[in-house]
Amino acid sequence: MVLPSMNKSVEAISNNHLQQPNKFPLINGLADVRDYYVANCLLFKLNKGSLRIENEFGEFIEQSAPCLFLLEKDQTITLSMSEIEGHIDFSSLEVSYDLM
Repeated sequence: MVLPSMNKSVEAISNNHLQQPNKFPLINGLADVRDYYVANCLLFKLNKGSLRIENEFGEFIEQSAPCLFLLEKDQTITLSMSEIEGHIDFSSLEVSYDLM
């Protein structure tokens, strides 16, 4: 499943878009999305907050906003998002592989 274009809270995404709210806890400003399969290329813009992306091989990148990530398709990742000054703000866009 790929996140649609959005600019919403982590809670709204876990409840409405990913359809598995029990796997995505939001505790003390930290949200984890585990074993997320990236079916298509995904452009991810972090406006506020902090994000850590880890692949199935244990490789990771951790960055605070503002930043831009391009996630390659056909991989399983874990996203760990945390708020900075009480805010997490991001948007995402599915990118057609034909455009790459």
